[in-house]
Amino acid sequence: MEKSAIFIYDAYPGGVGLASRGFEIILDLLEKTMNHVKTCECEEGCPSCIHSPKCGSGNKPLDKQAAILILEGLLGHIPLSLMSDEKVEAGPMPLPAGDETMIEKKKPRLVYFDLETQKTARDVGGWHNTHLMRVSVAVLFDSLEDRFMVYEEDEIEDLLKYLDKADLVIGFNNKKFDYSVLGAYTNRDLAKLPTFDILEDIFKRLGFRLGLDHLAKETLGRGKTAHGLQAVEWFRQKEMKKLTEYCRQDVIVTRDLFQYGLKNGHLIYKEKRSGTRLRLLVDWKLDALLK
Repeated sequence: MEKSAIFIYDAYPGGVGLASRGFEIILDLLEKTMNHVKTCECEEGCPSCIHSPKCGSGNKPLDKQAAILILEGLLGHIPLSLMSDEKVEAGPMPLPAGDETMIEKKKPRLVYFDLETQKTARDVGGWHNTHLMRVSVAVLFDSLEDRFMVYEEDEIEDLLKYLDKADLVIGFNNKKFDYSVLGAYTNRDLAKLPTFDILEDIFKRLGFRLGLDHLAKETLGRGKTAHGLQAVEWFRQKEMKKLTEYCRQDVIVTRDLFQYGLKNGHLIYKEKRSGTRLRLLVDWKLDALLK
């Protein structure tokens, strides 16, 4: 596949479990390694940082700055594109006369989306019947207009029209859950909407699911303000103000989580077995997602 690889193995015949343990905490080890190499007082590399007494070529050629660059790329501190040897023209491209608004016009409309339901999964006989759960409230945030919009069940058609305007709809489990709930109100194929589902992307990377509350707490330092069952109860008690605010906060968390991953190249989660906080590297590029 012509891709680079890093091999970590036990030097002891048969192994003693060091490589296995190292794999579980690899991001923490890479972070500590980078900090150690950066803070070493040598200029080009020495036995205290990048040299090895077991190197068969006498530690030549080695490059301390290259080592730091690779570590920063592996940790998601810098875009991997900065490590490419392709030459990129520096400086902004001049706009043709009269096209001063071109940049503004090209800004994409990102719509962050979440909805709450009138019924629980138990009420409708299980999660395979999400199309029966009915919408209680839905909240959108439009990045171009920098504002929130709220829709109740009798405004679903307006909600769908707004989703059609989006260059990208961003949500958390919106493909399997939110769109399934909305499917009861329309004959449109919602799968054709340009959509980025954060949970779907995480599952592809890890092979298991992580909750929005968990990711938000570990990555952003704040979580959800309530839970789905409470939201259904608020609807039944006709406390629409509380319900709408809860849904709005979920949209904010979804938006901020996406923007964090976009900017930093990673999210943070806690490994269930050991309780270790780990970085989940993400290669989210807005231009690629918009395609």
